[in-house]
Amino acid sequence: MTSQWNNNFGQQPPPVPPGRDSFKNNRRGRTSTILAVSIAVVAVAVIVGVLTITWFSQKHTPGGAADDSSSASHDATSDADASKAGGTADDGHYPDKGSYRLKQVASDLCMSWGPEKGNKQREVTVFADCAKATPKLTWTPQSKREFVVTMAFAKPAWTACLTADPPATKPGYLFGAKDCTKGAPLQTLVLTAEGSGEYILQVKSTKMCLGPLEQEAKRGMAFSTEKCSDADKALRFTLE
Repeated sequence: MTSQWNNNFGQQPPPVPPGRDSFKNNRRGRTSTILAVSIAVVAVAVIVGVLTITWFSQKHTPGGAADDSSSASHDATSDADASKAGGTADDGHYPDKGSYRLKQVASDLCMSWGPEKGNKQREVTVFADCAKATPKLTWTPQSKREFVVTMAFAKPAWTACLTADPPATKPGYLFGAKDCTKGAPLQTLVLTAEGSGEYILQVKSTKMCLGPLEQEAKRGMAFSTEKCSDADKALRFTLE
């Protein structure tokens, strides 16, 4: 046929187009390639999903424990900030060791040192303007709520402890100063937080509270033991 074509036209015959079988083979090849790519994509997606679930389960415990932990951390931080701010009865804040003036809430007068009313031969703790209050009072905790108060006198130089006059079992016993004796029952005060940085102070051994003699908080009036009462505003003090 080629010879006849050459004889008739003097050229090579055109190439024969691919048959149906060749077309089918190419189509199968493309289909196989697409299927393989699809399977690979699905496999990658499954792997990513498994890794994501594993990571999430490690970061978050069941029942919202992670959120609870975060909340607890926030609450602890808030409590610490409240303590620094002065504290309340609810947060149970009590002062650290340090020097503080003892100021009565009702009168804004502070604990100082001066002659006993009607007995100038003796000096005791009395009420005075806070700016003039002496000596310096240093509060040393014996436990969370129990404190010993030292008083640093200049003339003569003497460091003593705030002490209730014995036996301090009834109202009217004054508060003076004596040499510090570790564990002395009348030298330990128990503080009770009443909120807003206010405290009631109680003599540990007798359960009597510190307050103004004869319920009169005025300049020169002595501090004395009084019956404890949360409702008695004259018994509330701040440490400043």
